[in-house]
Amino acid sequence: MAKGVARARVGNLPAPATSFVGRREELAGARDLIAGYRLTTLTGPGGVGKTRLALEIAAVVAPAFPDRVWLVELADLRDPGDVAEALVSALGIGGSAPTGALAELSSYVASRSMLLVVDNCEHVLPGCQVLVDRLLRAAPDLRVLATSRQPLGLAAEHLVDVHPLPVPDETRRLSPDEARQFGALALLEDRTARIAPGFALTGGNLAAAARLCARLDGVPLAIELAAARLRVLSVEQLLTRLDDRFATLTGGDPTAGERHRTLRGLVEWSSDLCSAGERTLWARASVFAGGFDLDAAEMVCSGGDLTTEQILDLVDGLVAKSILLPEAGTERVRYRLLETIAEHGRERLAAAGDTARLRDRHAAYYGELAAQASAGFWGRDQQRWLVRIRTEHANLAVAFDDRMSVGAAPDALRLATALRFYWVTGGVLREGRRWLERALDATAACDPVLRAEALWTCAWVAVLQGDYAAVERRLDECDALADRHGLTTAAAHAATWRGTLELFNGDLARALAQFELAAGRHAAASDAEGALMTLFQLGVTASLLGYAEKARAACADALKLSESVGETFAGSYALWVLGHDAWSSGRLDEAEDYARRALRLKYEQFDTIGIPLVAEVLGSVLVSRGDIEHGARVLGVATAVWEVAGTRMNAFGPALAATHDRSAARAREVLGTAAFDAALEAGRTLTPAAARALLLGESPVDDEEGPDDDADLSPRERQVAELIRQGRSNREIAAALVLSTRTVEGHVRRILAKLGFHSRVEIGLWARDARPGT
Repeated sequence: MAKGVARARVGNLPAPATSFVGRREELAGARDLIAGYRLTTLTGPGGVGKTRLALEIAAVVAPAFPDRVWLVELADLRDPGDVAEALVSALGIGGSAPTGALAELSSYVASRSMLLVVDNCEHVLPGCQVLVDRLLRAAPDLRVLATSRQPLGLAAEHLVDVHPLPVPDETRRLSPDEARQFGALALLEDRTARIAPGFALTGGNLAAAARLCARLDGVPLAIELAAARLRVLSVEQLLTRLDDRFATLTGGDPTAGERHRTLRGLVEWSSDLCSAGERTLWARASVFAGGFDLDAAEMVCSGGDLTTEQILDLVDGLVAKSILLPEAGTERVRYRLLETIAEHGRERLAAAGDTARLRDRHAAYYGELAAQASAGFWGRDQQRWLVRIRTEHANLAVAFDDRMSVGAAPDALRLATALRFYWVTGGVLREGRRWLERALDATAACDPVLRAEALWTCAWVAVLQGDYAAVERRLDECDALADRHGLTTAAAHAATWRGTLELFNGDLARALAQFELAAGRHAAASDAEGALMTLFQLGVTASLLGYAEKARAACADALKLSESVGETFAGSYALWVLGHDAWSSGRLDEAEDYARRALRLKYEQFDTIGIPLVAEVLGSVLVSRGDIEHGARVLGVATAVWEVAGTRMNAFGPALAATHDRSAARAREVLGTAAFDAALEAGRTLTPAAARALLLGESPVDDEEGPDDDADLSPRERQVAELIRQGRSNREIAAALVLSTRTVEGHVRRILAKLGFHSRVEIGLWARDARPGT
C-alpha cells in the first residue's frame, strides 16, 4: 500500500507537505501525554506552531485509537454555535438528523475509541467548551487534543505551553551540523532551501542566520515569512533590514507578549514591502473566507483607488510576496490569506474605515452568485453550479451571517432560499434548515413572494429530515400567503411538498392527489424546477398504488423535460422510479437496466441519498432473481452509503421502506441469518472501488489491493480524496490544508483522471476505508 494511503488511514489528518523540524522532546512524550489526560490543550501565541505540533502528536499516537484520529479545523468559523456542525462534517457522519449536532455527535462517539484534534479554538471558545465537555462526558474512551491561544477552562484540561523553537546564543561559535540541532536554524535552512534551491547553513552565513532567528524569537511562522525573503536577499541583507525595521516596532500592543509583537513587526515589514495598491488589496481581501478567485477579487475589491483592471497585477504581486497563497481549484485558481496575514488585513481595513463597505460588496457579490446558481441549476450547467457553490460555502456563510448582523435579514433569506438545490443535493440539510429558520424568524413582514418561496424551501428541507410538524407549519403559512396575494407559483410548490409529506407519512392516495394538483400548476406556469421535482414523485406514488401506466407516463414526462433542459438530477430519480416499478411488476431485466443507468448518473452527481435509494432497488432485483447472496451484498453497500448520507431507507416512508424489508427478509430466509448477515457485512465493508463496480455491474476489483489503491496519487491528492469522502466542499478542503501546509489544495480533476472516475462521489467512496468504525 502506498505511503499516502497508510497515512490517510489514521483518519483525516493531512499529509504534511513540508518536513517537521524540532520539538523532539514533545513528540517523544506524546503517547504518555495523550494516555494520561483526556483533554490536552496546546497553548501559545499565534504563529508558534501549535497546529503543526498537534498534527504530529496525533500521527504518533494514531495506532492506539481503533476508531482513528480526526481533525476539525475551526479557523474559518465565526459563530461558536457552528463548532459542533464542523465536527459533524469532519467525521463525515451525515449531519441531516433533526435532533441537533451535539446529540448526534454524543451518540456517535459514545462507544468509540478515538482522538479528536480540535484546532484554533480561541475565537469560538464557548462553542468548543460546550462541545468538548459534552463529548468527554458521553464517551469514556475519547481523547481530545486542542490548540488555542487561551485555555478551554474545563476541569479535565491539561495545558501544554508551546514555546518557540530554540535558538543558539549569538556569542557561541557553532559548526553547521551543531547549528542544525537548534530547531529555529534547522527550520530556516529547510524552508529557505525549498524556495531557493542550494541554500544551506555555512560558515559564511551561520552567524547572521543565528542572529536572524534570535531577532524572530524562534517563532516558526516568523521564520517561514523571513525565509520567503531569502529568495531575493542574502541572510545578511535580510538581517540588516529586519534590524532596522524592528527598531521602530518594539512598542506594539502593550497587552501582547514580546514574541507576538515581534511577529506583528515582521508582518508589518512584509506589508511595507508591498506597493500601496498591494496593501489596499491585501486589506480588502481579508473580507473573504476560505479563499476567493480572481472574479471575486475584481468585483469585491475594486473601487476608489483600485480599478478592476489593476486587480490581476496586484494579485500577482501579492502571490510573489507570499502574502496570497494560490490554490488550484477544479475550474479556476483560488487565493487565500493565512490567518495571521488576514488579521493584519482586517486591522488595516478597519483603520481605513472601509470594513462596512467591503462587507456590503462581499455580501452583494455572493448573493448574486447564489441567485445565478439557483437560476442555472436546472439546466446543462447543473453539476458545475453545484461544485461552484460547494467551493464557496465559507464565503456564502459569511455573507449570510453579515446580512443578519446588519439588519438586512431579507437579503439573508434570499440567499438561503436561492441555495435550496445545494441544501438538498450537497449533504448539508441541517445547515440549510438553520439558515432558513433564522432568516424566516427575522423577516415576518418581508416581501410575500420571497417569504412564500422561503417557506416551501424550508418545508422541502424539513421533510427530508423527517420533521413533519415543521413541514405542516411552513406549508400552512405558505398557502395562506399564496391565497392572500395570489401567488400561484408558491401554491404549486407547496402542493408538491405537501404531497411529499403525505408520501412519507404513508397516505399514498392523498399524496397522489397533491402531486397531480402540483404537476398541473407547474405545467401551466412552465416551471421546470417545480415540474421536475413533482413528476418523479408522482410516478413513484402511482407505482406504489399499483397504477403502473400512470407511473410510467409521469416518468416519461419527467425524462423528456429533463433532457430538454439538460439537467440530470431529477431525471435520474425518474429512472429510479421506473426501476422500482419494473421490479415490483416482475420485469427484472428492465428494472436492473433502469437501476444501473440511474446509478451512473447518481455517481456523477455525488448524490449520497440517490445512490443508496437506487441500490436498494438493485439489491431487490437480484434477490427476486434468485441471486440472493449477490443481492444481500448490494443491500450492504446501500447500508454503507446511508451511513455516509446520515439517514436511512425508512425515512422515506413505509411504502418505500418495504422494498428493503421484503428483500432483506427473503434473503435471510433463503441464506439463514448468519450467512445473510455475513453477506450484508461483506457489502458494507467493500472498498469504494469494489462497491462501485458491484453496483454498476463492472469488472470486480480486489477488495484489498485493487487498481485504485495502486493509483499514483500524491500524498496531498490522497488527503483531498479523504476530505471529499467526508463531504467537504472545495472551500472546506482548502481551509483544512492551507492552515497546515502552504501548498495548493488537491487537484480534483487529476484525482479523477488518475483513478479513472467520473465524479466526486466515486472519490468519496474510494476514500471510505478511512471512515471510523470500518
